[in-house]
Order: sequence, then C-alpha cells, then structure tokens
Amino acid sequence: MIRILFVRVVPVILFAAIASAAPLTTAHAYIDPGTGGMLLQLLLGGVAGGLVILKLYWHRLRESVERILGRTPPENWEQD
Repeated sequence: MIRILFVRVVPVILFAAIASAAPLTTAHAYIDPGTGGMLLQLLLGGVAGGLVILKLYWHRLRESVERILGRTPPENWEQD
C-alpha cells in the first residue's frame, strides 16, 4: 500500500507542483533592494540556524554514524 503511494501518487504530486510553479508567460517584474535584502537575510538566518542545530546535535549525529559504520570511538575520547 505504501509502496503504491510512493510509486504512483508522489511523482504525480511532484510533477503537478513543478508544472504549476513554471511560468507560462514572461513576468515583467523585478526584485527591489528591500525585497532582495529580506531574501538574503532569510537565507543567511536559515544557514545560521542550521549551523546552530548541527553544533547542538553534533555528538549525537557522530555517534549514530559511528554506530552505523561499526566503528567505536577512541578510548581517550571525552564527551561533553
């Protein structure tokens, strides 16, 4: 049941989303400096937030990867 969902329904939804986002005519618009600055701030804030999340969960992520790869941490490795 779930496989049918992913094989048939998800590609149709993705195609519809991409097709509806594609413009059919030329847009006569521009991004003014205020909007461009806001978009840049949004992008930089997202990157900064992602880096903070990565810093907070680094040890957990590292342990999960080591567990998956079958490696053990060194004996002198200390956890914060």
